[in-house]
Amino acid sequence: MTNTNTLIKTITLGALLIGSPAWADILDTDPSPEIELRDDTANETDWGICVDNSGSCVTGTEPLNQHLHIGNDNDGGFGAAIGLEIEPGAGSTSTPLLHLDNTERVGIKTRNPLRDLHVGGGQVQLDPSGTAGDWHINPGGSGLWFRNVDGSTTTPVKFNNNAPNDSLVIQNGSGDVGIGTSNPDFALHVRRNNGTAQAKITEDQATTAVKTLFSLVCTTCTPGFRFANNGTGQIWFFRMLQNGDFSVDDPNTAAKEATFKSGGNLTIGGILTQGSSREIKHDIETVNTMDILDKVDSLEISEWTYNHHAGVRHMGPMAEDFYQAFKLGHTRKGLSAVDTSGVALAAIKALNSKLKATQADLLDKDSQIAELQQRMADMEIQVAEVQDLKEMLVKYIEQDTNTEFSHVSF
Repeated sequence: MTNTNTLIKTITLGALLIGSPAWADILDTDPSPEIELRDDTANETDWGICVDNSGSCVTGTEPLNQHLHIGNDNDGGFGAAIGLEIEPGAGSTSTPLLHLDNTERVGIKTRNPLRDLHVGGGQVQLDPSGTAGDWHINPGGSGLWFRNVDGSTTTPVKFNNNAPNDSLVIQNGSGDVGIGTSNPDFALHVRRNNGTAQAKITEDQATTAVKTLFSLVCTTCTPGFRFANNGTGQIWFFRMLQNGDFSVDDPNTAAKEATFKSGGNLTIGGILTQGSSREIKHDIETVNTMDILDKVDSLEISEWTYNHHAGVRHMGPMAEDFYQAFKLGHTRKGLSAVDTSGVALAAIKALNSKLKATQADLLDKDSQIAELQQRMADMEIQVAEVQDLKEMLVKYIEQDTNTEFSHVSF
């Protein structure tokens, strides 16, 4: 092969055939025939088209059998500047390897590109280093998958067919992520209109250890949950306060409805109602209220202070003593308001029974006293009548005998 200053290289023992249809054939016995596009201006780039059979197209490389190279030609081979390389057998009459249409769209393995770049029926591999970090963009039958093929194959991202609009949106500027919405209001905004707007976190590891599946972390602010009903305007806040308390707030009234404090203290702004319907109970038994009263009478009642709440005094029994006496509740380390109030009511009922019995005894005694009083009154009347009779008899005898009987006693 010899170099000339013409557009087409002179090919030793070969010929350039241009016929109908307008194909240009290079017939050459050179193992790597080449067409060269040259510009003899100093420092300008020459281009060449070369069929590589011997390795002479690419300086310092092994032959690439029947590969077609298009690249920079420095008269001594392409060097490392290969712009395009095509293997034999690439493409077909129906699906060309590379197609550029008159709208400046590029098709790979398609003659009808629908976008600026259209890859037909294949995968795209991103290979940053040739040995690590390989990724496949794989349009499969079930959707579009992004697959990591570096070592063990994993598919961290999948877009399945028939996914609805706005399945995943990353907002321009803010970076807010929308799932089901094109206008996310928060860093993560999930929205649906068919009753399925739910979030779920699942840990499938077979373990009994404590796992934090959801965490709200704030450097200096007050983290919390917000529950809102746009229809009624009702809003609830669940949040951790700056002093470490956890509160349930109603922003419509600016009231802290409930506050959990360290040590397990709970303060509520209203009434505590515990379930106690007959419908939610079983094994119902009548208690001996007198026996309960006797146990209450023997139960020691103390005044004390919680270890974590110095300076605040309380009164009541020890949980262990209460459990030992009544065997109520699920633990001997705590007291249930249901059980303590039940014991108190039973004791009150027993006291009321005793009071009624005492009142009945008193009424009976009152009746007896009234009867005795009546008898005494009757006796006093009888004594008075006898006294009157005595006086009348004395007068009668004195008048009849002219004798004085004042010294006579009856």
